[in-house]
Amino acid sequence: MLVTLMVPTQNLLELRPIMNRVTRMWGGSYSVDAKGYWMSDRAGIVEDDCTLVCSSLGQFDPVARDWWTDLAQSIARTYEQECVYWTVGDVAYLTDRDGMTRIIGEDEDGDI
Repeated sequence: MLVTLMVPTQNLLELRPIMNRVTRMWGGSYSVDAKGYWMSDRAGIVEDDCTLVCSSLGQFDPVARDWWTDLAQSIARTYEQECVYWTVGDVAYLTDRDGMTRIIGEDEDGDI
């Protein structure tokens, strides 16, 4: 199962600790430079440079969910983001600086 986490930087020095953390926990990772778009009440559509950090999991159990939620929360705080977007398979999540996660979709069994 593929996990993809959007990190709001393309700076390799900033990404290295994140990539190392993911690799140590899950055995491997890769990254892809990307563009993120979001709506601002003041500026309209905003474009940001970002990086997709990806890793593969055997299963997405509560331990894995807590681990990825913690990483997303840490990134939201570090980069002063309102929330961080990440996906597991075809289910999308938004995690804020307080660790509150909103789920956008369901997994194939209908579980959230």
